[in-house]
Amino acid sequence: MARKASRTTPNFVSQAIRGVDFERAHSSVVLGEDVRGRRRGFTIVELLIVVVVIAILAAITIVAYNGITNRSKAAAASTAAEQAAKKVMTYAVTNSDNYPASLSDAGITDGSATYQYRVDNSANPKTFCLTATTQNTSAYVSSTNATPTSGVCAGHAASGQTLVTNLALDPRATGSVTSEWAGRYGTTVSFVSGASDGPSPVTSSYVRQTYFTASSGGGRGVDVHSNLDTASTPGTALPVTTGVPVSASMYIRSSVSNSSVYLECRIHDGSGNWLVARGATPSGVNYVANTWTRVNQDITPTVSGYLACTARFQANVTWPVGSTIDATGLMVSAASSLPVYSDGATSGWAWNGTPNNSTSTGPAL
Repeated sequence: MARKASRTTPNFVSQAIRGVDFERAHSSVVLGEDVRGRRRGFTIVELLIVVVVIAILAAITIVAYNGITNRSKAAAASTAAEQAAKKVMTYAVTNSDNYPASLSDAGITDGSATYQYRVDNSANPKTFCLTATTQNTSAYVSSTNATPTSGVCAGHAASGQTLVTNLALDPRATGSVTSEWAGRYGTTVSFVSGASDGPSPVTSSYVRQTYFTASSGGGRGVDVHSNLDTASTPGTALPVTTGVPVSASMYIRSSVSNSSVYLECRIHDGSGNWLVARGATPSGVNYVANTWTRVNQDITPTVSGYLACTARFQANVTWPVGSTIDATGLMVSAASSLPVYSDGATSGWAWNGTPNNSTSTGPAL
């Protein structure tokens, strides 16, 4: 019996061990299934990193694309300007070195590119400047620089800009067109150059009226194109057209204080006959002695003719001997409101003829 018991004991232990191993194995299988079932996702930080990386890559791509596009536009504008310039210079070769008066004379018309052109065959040497614009990108060439340059010629407008012409021939009162700056009775007129005390747009030159006899009353001022109330000739007058708005302005300074200064304009026929006489006195602005003040009047002409304007002081005061009235910065342009003062010496502008003796054109500032 004892021997029989000893035989069965190992079997019992063996079975017990196998049972434990089975439970452990079973537990391991179940645990593995649970781990695989609980797979972890991306954290917020990881997602943010991915988004930032994508944004950086997108920005790099956009910048690269824009760079390629802009270079393509610039190349197209440069090519158009260069080809047009060759036609202009070829025209000069066969026309006594005169550049074409207009681009159409050289067979150049707007198409995929639009053109702006300035020429002066009276200058020595003769000059031209041509701007080509395509897809809102511009390049220009000139008689002094045949290599296309990004941008526009002076006096031309970049895409989206508006061109403005100052009709005043001597806007800086240099004295080159004396009929534009006439004095009042009882004054002597002189033109100051090389000055440093002019208004900020025109610091170096102005016209000065000096009283050689004492005078009392309002209405003292500087006449423009009126030549002591006698109309100027058409060649030096400011042309205006019926129904086309005009804005006229100038800077004025006086050694005498006054409650108000204003600009008054009327229209003549260029032969001494007034077509539109003085109307009601415009509203003025307060004036402090020895201070530059800009005065203006916006008008819509009822007739075509030539403009004559006078900057006047309204109050009835005494103007002693030696008192002065200075003026400069005349601007007359086809505009419905007062533009920023500009002339051919302003950056981006150009004279349409002899400097300080011609109209000037440039982009509205």
